[in-house]
Formats: sequence, C-alpha cells, structure tokens
Amino acid sequence: MKARLRDNQGIAMIVALATVVVLLAIIGSSLFISGLNLKTAGSKTSGDKTFHVAEYAIHHALGVIPWGLEFDDVLGGTVNEFPLASGTPTLTGAFSGYTYTVIAENDPPESGSPTDDTNQIIVLTATATHSDGSEKSIQAYVGRPTSTWKPPGAVYIGAPDGTSDFAGSAFKISGIDTNPGEAEGSGTAADVPGIATTGTTRKTNDVAALGSSRYDNVDGEGHSATSPSIELTSSFDVGQFAQDLLDLYSADTIPICPGTYTSETWGTEAAPKIVYFPGSPDCLDGTTTITGGDGYGVMILDRDNNMNDLHVAGDFEWNGLILTRGGGTGLGGHIHLNPGHFGAIGGAQVWGAIMNEKSKSFDFGGTSKVYYSSQTINTLVNRWIGAFPWPAVILAWKELML
Repeated sequence: MKARLRDNQGIAMIVALATVVVLLAIIGSSLFISGLNLKTAGSKTSGDKTFHVAEYAIHHALGVIPWGLEFDDVLGGTVNEFPLASGTPTLTGAFSGYTYTVIAENDPPESGSPTDDTNQIIVLTATATHSDGSEKSIQAYVGRPTSTWKPPGAVYIGAPDGTSDFAGSAFKISGIDTNPGEAEGSGTAADVPGIATTGTTRKTNDVAALGSSRYDNVDGEGHSATSPSIELTSSFDVGQFAQDLLDLYSADTIPICPGTYTSETWGTEAAPKIVYFPGSPDCLDGTTTITGGDGYGVMILDRDNNMNDLHVAGDFEWNGLILTRGGGTGLGGHIHLNPGHFGAIGGAQVWGAIMNEKSKSFDFGGTSKVYYSSQTINTLVNRWIGAFPWPAVILAWKELML
C-alpha cells in the first residue's frame, strides 16, 4: 500500500531546492563581481603607473632644456634631446616596459609663429604607454621663474667628462649661502650644489679625485658623510650668458688683455664691473694671472686655445661671477707641466660662483675658497637683469583625457 506524502512535506522540498538555487546564484554573482573588481583594480594600478611615467617624462624634459631667456632653441629643434620629428621637437624615452614621448610647442598666444618664443612660455605634452595598452598624457605650460636667480652650483663645469684636480686639504667649495666676509652659512637662501656638472662621468671622476677624506671640502646641496656635494644639472650656456652681458652692458665693461695683474681693484658693490679678458684677435693669446687685489662684478675670460687660462692666487678676493668660455680655470691649485693647467698656491676667495663653459680642466686647492653668495648675485641681477638666464619650470599642468 502506497504512503501518501503530506502537503507540507512537498512544499519543504521545493523551498529547499529554491534556496539552494538562489544561494548558488548569489555566489556566482559574487565571484563574477569579484573578478570584475580585480580587473578594475589591475587596470587602475597600471593606469596610475603610466600616469607617473608621463609625469617623469615632463621632468626629464625640464632637465635637458638649457637655461636661457627664451625657448627658441627647443622649438627650433637645436637641442640634442629634442630633435625634430615630422617637424615637431620631440623627446623620447623608455624603461621597464613603458615608453614615452614629449613634444614641445609654442603656447597658443604665439601659435602663428611656432619657432619664435617671445613671452618665455612653451607647452610640453608628454604621452606614456605600457605594453598592456594603458596610456596617459599630461600637458604642462613651462616658463622661466621670476624668483631670485641662482647658479647651478658654487662651481659649474659644463664638460660632461674629464676630471678636476684638487690640491691639498685646506680648500673649500661651498654651495651654502654665505655673505661676503662672513661665516659660511650666514646667508638665508637655499643651498646649491658645491659642484654642478652635466655628465655622470664627470661626477664620478670628480668624486673619486676628491677622495672620501675630503668630502667635507665640497659642501652644499646633497652633501653627507658619505658623499660630497657634487651633483648633476642641466646644461647652462655660459658662452651665451657672457655674450649677453657684453652686448647689453658694454658701458660697464672693462676690456683687459691677458697678462699678470697684482693688487688690482675692478669694480665695487656700488659700481660693479664686467671685467673682460678677450682672446685673439683683440688681444694676444696668453695666460691671465691675478695675484692679490679685489673686485666686484662679473669676470669673463675668452678661451681660444689651451694657453688662455685663468690663474688666481694670493689674497685676491672676488665678489660675483667668474665665467670662462672654454679653457681651464685654476684657483689656488698647483703647477702642472701641461699648458692650460696652472694654478698658483694661495688663498684666493670668491663669493658668488665660478662657471666653466666646456673645458675639462678645473684645478682647485691651497687655501682657496669659493662660496655661493645670493647677496652678491642679487646685486648683479639687479644691475644686469636682462642678461641673466633662467631654468625651465612648470607654470601649470593638466591631465589630458585620451
């Protein structure tokens, strides 16, 4: 005899089956949504990294754009890192699966003249991509700063290779702001590197030439117990800077032929001078040797060959900038047998900066000292502001929606 199911027993089974189905649907949906979330998170992470690469590309561009007043050299494709690609200055780079490009264009108000910058503003557009297909783009308006001008370092060496010669252990090169005649660090401006150069080879060689026992002799930005203040910087056109000073402010220029000078006074704080030592054909080639004396302003030496060098020694004191267009520079170093590498032992002191255009030769030693001095440099900028070049800086930026 068959047993008859009660009504509530059948209903219970149906409810149980329905509940299992619903639970399975919920679990399946959760797994599906979780998978979407993982994909979304992965996509966001990749996009964030690509965005940061685009940011890096902009800063890479800023690092290779030369100091100056306008950006005609970049727009014209004459900067090595920004060659013309289909008529547009373009920087390229790649690392760790990412590639990027940065194109330089004149800003919209000057769009009618793509290579003539008149307002010191250009537009950089950086686009970064990854092998997974993610892509980000940033557009930056780049100009020249209006804040206080400062040199790349207390000593700037434009040559990307070569090695400096440091003599003794009593010399000092300091990027710590110092007022003339006062204790190191008496100024209030931010530090600059003790030595700034444009090449990793030069930096490596100079650190090795200095030796760990003399790291404190080169102080300033980046200095530590395990590292002297020798830093990389973007290129600075010392030659053009010198030429602009000579062209724009000829009334303040004192031309002097190479020779030996003792106890001279060239310029004062109230009336700084541009002391210019031309090479041939204006003067016979030869070494300029300065012993004792003082001055205030900018000293410019043209370097037609390796015999045209600057040797400063004794108790000579200079407030301002010393610019050499090629050739070598020696302050309180020691005698070399090769032409163009001479620096008499002495206690010369400079408050300002020394800037060497492209020579591999820089000799420094004895008890000579060079201090970055914003006080002195501000005096020169106020007098000859039209000639001073500036680094490239970001004025504003935005992410572009691709």
